[in-house]
Amino acid sequence: MRMLLGGLGAVVSLFLITAQTPAAAEAVNCPLTTAQRGITNSLPSGWYTTPVRSRLTETRIMNIGGQQTMACVYGDAVTVLREIPAGQVCTARSGGFECGSASAPAPTPTSEVHGSGTFSVRGSYHFDLDAGAEAPRASSEFWYEVVRDGESYFAPRGAARIAAMGASAPGYAGCTSATLTATRTRIETASGGWFCFRTNEGRIGQFHIDGVDRVTRPARMTITYSTW
Repeated sequence: MRMLLGGLGAVVSLFLITAQTPAAAEAVNCPLTTAQRGITNSLPSGWYTTPVRSRLTETRIMNIGGQQTMACVYGDAVTVLREIPAGQVCTARSGGFECGSASAPAPTPTSEVHGSGTFSVRGSYHFDLDAGAEAPRASSEFWYEVVRDGESYFAPRGAARIAAMGASAPGYAGCTSATLTATRTRIETASGGWFCFRTNEGRIGQFHIDGVDRVTRPARMTITYSTW
């Protein structure tokens, strides 16, 4: 019996050492593709509630109470959090995170290109950056909103998000860490022409305004994009 307990103790010790040693590199995916928010309170007879559902719209690293934390954002429904273990660093990517030992740089997020190219969109028309083309309003992700000459906006639709990034191409890593917003962005005040975005299907991407032809009516903007 003493030998058996001694052997069991060795197994337990080995397990504890293994569990406490962080992996050199680890891919951490968000736990859900779609999340739901609803109340759990009991309601009087005849009353009911409609849950809020949303797909994964963004991943980010947040500092919560001094603790670095992975955050999976599901639109307006909920944000799911997981603390980053001591001794590790993580970077956000589409659908999750890449984590590694703090003694070595975290892996640079990479992803295959879903689509890229150049297309034109007319003023006050809608477009889709999963497909890279003008799109009907019902299925679009962004609206090229033209109010008047000298005042125009990119307005995200649905779960799409956007951020102005300046004069340098941000790349995949830059766009995964960018603070994306559902608020429309005025084009004339976003210098440099580069933008990051997230599509309604949850893909990360970047695009550049190559130029705007204001001679034609409506005006026609040329965009070069990459969606991962």
